[in-house]
Amino acid sequence: MRILVADDHAVVRSGLKAILGGRPGWEICAEATTGSETVALARQFRPDVAIVDLNMPGLSGLEAIHRIKTSVPTVEVVVLTCHYSKTLLRTILDSGAVGFVLKSDADRDLITAVEAASHRQFFISRQADGGVTTSSVTDPLTAALAEREALTSGERSQVRLISKRLRQIL
Repeated sequence: MRILVADDHAVVRSGLKAILGGRPGWEICAEATTGSETVALARQFRPDVAIVDLNMPGLSGLEAIHRIKTSVPTVEVVVLTCHYSKTLLRTILDSGAVGFVLKSDADRDLITAVEAASHRQFFISRQADGGVTTSSVTDPLTAALAEREALTSGERSQVRLISKRLRQIL
C-alpha cells in the first residue's frame, strides 16, 4: 500500500513514518508540507491512502481533500487533526474523506484507519466516535436507516460507504 503523509510539522511526519513504516507491504511514497504540495504529490504518486492534516500553510487541508478527490478519486483520505467538533467531522466526511483520526489517538487508531481506508471503509477516531449522530448525518439514506434502528458507529460507516458508492454509480 502506498501512503502519502501531509503535515507541516516535520516531527509529526517522522512520527507517522515510525508508526506506519514498519508494516509489511506499506510504503510512504511521498511527504507534503503544504496543501498545494499535498494535491500535487497525490496527482504525481497516486497513493492508495493520503493522511492529511487540516491546518497546513497555503491551501487548507479541506480544500486539498476536495482537489484530491476531484482529480484522483481513487485516493482515499484519512484526516489527522487535533481539532474536533461534530460540525467539523461532518464537513470532513462530506469532503470525501473516509477517515478521521485525532492526533491524540494516532498511536492506537492510525493503523486501523489506514487499513479501513485501503478497503474503502470509514473510520472515526475513538474519542470522536460518538460525534456522528442521526441529526448530524447529511446523507438521507444513512439518516433514514439510523432512525429506523439504532446503528453502531461501524454500521453507520458502512451504510455511508454503500450510499456514497451508489451515488457514484447512479
